[in-house]
Amino acid sequence: MAVQPHMTEGRTRGARVPGLDGLRFWCALWVVFGHLGFLPLVDGADTTHLAGRISRLIYNNLTPGPAAVIVFFVISGFCIHFPYRKAETVPLVPFFVRRYLRILIPVVVAIGLSRRIGVELKLFDKSVLWSLVCEEVYYAAYPLLLRLRLRFGWSRLIAVSYGASVLIGLHTMRGGDYPSFGTFGVPMNVALGLPCWLLGCKLAESYEPSDSLSKFGIKWWRAVALISAMLASMARFHSPITYPLTLNVFAFYAYFWLREEIRNSRGLQPGFFARAGAFSYSIYLIHPLAPAGLDALALPSLGKGVDWIVLISFILAASFAFYLAVERPSHLFARRAYVWLRSRSTDRADVYERPSLS
Repeated sequence: MAVQPHMTEGRTRGARVPGLDGLRFWCALWVVFGHLGFLPLVDGADTTHLAGRISRLIYNNLTPGPAAVIVFFVISGFCIHFPYRKAETVPLVPFFVRRYLRILIPVVVAIGLSRRIGVELKLFDKSVLWSLVCEEVYYAAYPLLLRLRLRFGWSRLIAVSYGASVLIGLHTMRGGDYPSFGTFGVPMNVALGLPCWLLGCKLAESYEPSDSLSKFGIKWWRAVALISAMLASMARFHSPITYPLTLNVFAFYAYFWLREEIRNSRGLQPGFFARAGAFSYSIYLIHPLAPAGLDALALPSLGKGVDWIVLISFILAASFAFYLAVERPSHLFARRAYVWLRSRSTDRADVYERPSLS
């Protein structure tokens, strides 16, 4: 008989683990900055001098979006596995219904909006949504991965998947063809991101809240995370070392960093950024569409810096509106569908186990 998650645990600790929502918000912003650019402070810097070149190098790599995606992968693995970390199986139909309703309803609406405003937004073929496709594959594979974890353990699964990602990375360094997108690029990206996602699953089982709030220590963890992400970005654009190698190494640091974030967030009240993290998925979906919507308003230019602030503000406002109108209702609908399907299950032991992390 499958070992089910304990009911009291599902009601108290299974609902939400503090320390992740704020990071979701910042990672979503980093993805936006990676796609649309950061505040243009060093535009026009004199690159004929060393100081100008260094300032451009540092500033242009200050907001590496791909590293933020890796953090999202680790968080996603944690959120999916946390409610089932003591289980041997998952309720397949309720699990898949909940996962795909809450994810696919917003993306279908976003794609519909993109067509109305003339922006091409797709799940495949050079899409900014490539990481979403990867996560959908991981969700589909999770029941099998859970079985494999019981037989081999997360560490072995991570080692095997990481080895595959290293081979892909070495292939790209030798001039091999690595299509980041497109039909062939999808399975490549899935393979590259899998060890990062599995690290999140492993993190869910090592979850240990702590009463010590080492604020200063957390700041250092965050600083090193940013510096590491910047170095990976610099290596990507200024050396033969490619992202498949650097980012998957960064994922191991992200594992320990996120563990400290979770441990040191116990007892803290959610702040503004933690609450803003609730609509990070909407930011991810809407930010490719928002510039076209802002252009339709035909606002006068007030200078590069001010225009950038207006654009980011518009993205956040549009994303929050999308969250209220589409994402949040889809979450509530998916949760109710999950509970209803569990209530009709022959095993009613964990009907009220309602994971709401992701």
